[in-house]
Amino acid sequence: MNLKKLLFFFVLLNMFSVAVYAQSEDSVRIKGSIDEVKIISTRNAMTGITVTSPLQLLTSKEIQATGIASLSDAVRRFSGVTVKDYGGIGGMKTVSIRGFNAQHTAVVYDGVSVSDAQTGVVDIGRFSLDNVSTITMIIGVQDDIFQSARNQASAGVLNIKTQSPVFGDRRYKGSAQVKTGSWGLFNPAVNFAYKLNSRFTLSADANWQRADGRYKYKIDNGTQSGTFKRKNSDVDILRTEVNLYGRLGDNQSLNIKLYYFDSERGLPGHITLYNDYSTERLWNENFFTQVQYKNFFSDKFSYQANAKYDYNKARYEYTHTQLGRTDKYIQNEYYLSNTLMYRPNGAFSFSLGEDLVYNKLKNDNVLNDNLRNPSRQTSITALSGKYQANRLTVITTLLGSYAKDDIKVTGNQYEYKRIVPSFGVTYSLLDANRLNFRLAYKDIFRIPTITEVYYKRSGVILKPEKARQLNMGLVWADRLSDVMQSVNISVDAYYAHMKDKISIIPTTSFIRTDNIGKVRMTGIDAVLKTNLFLTEYLSLLVSGAYSYLKAVDITSKTDSWYKNQIPYTPKHSGSVSFGLENPWVNVTYTGLFSGRRYYSPENIASKKVAGYADHTIALNKQLNIKWVEYTFQLAFTNILNKQYQIINYYPMPGRAVNVSVGCKF
Repeated sequence: MNLKKLLFFFVLLNMFSVAVYAQSEDSVRIKGSIDEVKIISTRNAMTGITVTSPLQLLTSKEIQATGIASLSDAVRRFSGVTVKDYGGIGGMKTVSIRGFNAQHTAVVYDGVSVSDAQTGVVDIGRFSLDNVSTITMIIGVQDDIFQSARNQASAGVLNIKTQSPVFGDRRYKGSAQVKTGSWGLFNPAVNFAYKLNSRFTLSADANWQRADGRYKYKIDNGTQSGTFKRKNSDVDILRTEVNLYGRLGDNQSLNIKLYYFDSERGLPGHITLYNDYSTERLWNENFFTQVQYKNFFSDKFSYQANAKYDYNKARYEYTHTQLGRTDKYIQNEYYLSNTLMYRPNGAFSFSLGEDLVYNKLKNDNVLNDNLRNPSRQTSITALSGKYQANRLTVITTLLGSYAKDDIKVTGNQYEYKRIVPSFGVTYSLLDANRLNFRLAYKDIFRIPTITEVYYKRSGVILKPEKARQLNMGLVWADRLSDVMQSVNISVDAYYAHMKDKISIIPTTSFIRTDNIGKVRMTGIDAVLKTNLFLTEYLSLLVSGAYSYLKAVDITSKTDSWYKNQIPYTPKHSGSVSFGLENPWVNVTYTGLFSGRRYYSPENIASKKVAGYADHTIALNKQLNIKWVEYTFQLAFTNILNKQYQIINYYPMPGRAVNVSVGCKF
């Protein structure tokens, strides 16, 4: 497979080289790039000011400047967000918000949800940052009511938007980049876009990543201490994507995406004393195609439709003399969404969205028939209203969910249905939206995943998880002087309560799931962003995020862990970043911090996972030579080489050096 991928990239790079040398100098393109950066900066300064719920955003410019190497590293910088990282280059990475399970966080890729009906969890390690335009995290109610119902059903949404090509007076543009660094990292990426005519644009993106992941870690066990290298942490990943952007008229757009992902990963095992043995391997093959159509009929009526087919194949292999096994899973998803928005006047708008989803899971390796080829039909309906005028914005939504599972072998069927409300209010206390108060409430309903249904207790129907979240905050944004031209500060306090929490329970003979949990979450999220223009050529970008979260188990007073912090949830966490921009070499420092956690419901010393601090320094330089923009970056991650763990017994990498060289034309 490596030889095929290398040949594939060699052909693409040669094609791009021909395209580059075939061009002539274009000063207009350089000017267009400058304008583009200005637009992004202005949007970033005002992001989250007038929305009813916390919204955090990272742009491609910020990602490049801070030396962020992966999507999980980017998301860790958001306030109120926890990333569970199972160590190693190939370890699974999942996102949780404010103490909720990862199943309560939706991942949206270019406007359409990414799903996994089997586990309900999306591994964000599968996504690349190379062609990402913005990463947005929304917690609670979404202000954009002109979207699919499915996107509004979760406690939080991680929205990934890729870059759309913007042309000057040429019909095509492209980019190429190569990253290399510690632990055998080799990551070439290419992108090419061609303007077919005045209405249609075609783009192609390809990314290959490989690494052996053999980083060092230490074991401290008295006389048996030592330094070892991580095993079975290699990755070999190919991502390709083709997009067709169409403008069918002044008020209509049609976007079509083809996506292919192929990976082989080692799953690094947990470390106990000297035992780091792991032979678990995971192969993933994912293909999906999605179509998005929008039509703005008039000032009053708008319509959008989304359709998607998703094929996902996974093969898990564990080679062991006695316990070894091979599991194969194939998922097929068919998704259709329609949303209609009506604006009777400039202040009011209403939307009605209906989503239909059909999931089919094929699994011929189970020991019984409970999970043999199950299917699920889901209907999600969202009715929303929005009022926005002067200083006040009010949003209300009613979300109805219905799901039906069918296992043909056994004839078992399960149904889930519920209608939940949400609302959001924001009011500007000062002129020009400089200071805003916001209040939001959301009722959340999570249907059990197919795997959770499979491990149910015999004769008992698993109930969906139910949660309620209330958020209240202040957002201040202003220009204080010619030096401090933008400052953005937000502080949010929240309360959430979850019942019928689905828990996995080991027993003497098997594993089952049941509704036994109740969790109460209270906390504060704070975010700061400012830009200091020190001189004509020198500016300092400062950002910081802090989270306090108390998420306690209140299931039963008789439990020894009653009112203890739930596992892997730090009370204190945060990040800070300083970026110095100048005409020579831009320098950025980023620090990530997390307090102690516990890997067990019992908050005792023997179950503690120590807190950590991770420091990164990145240097980057851009050069414009004629019509080509060259980018050079050098990043030092975990510069203090501190060993830490996010998940117990899964050590994270130590100090690393990564270098990238790229060009845009």
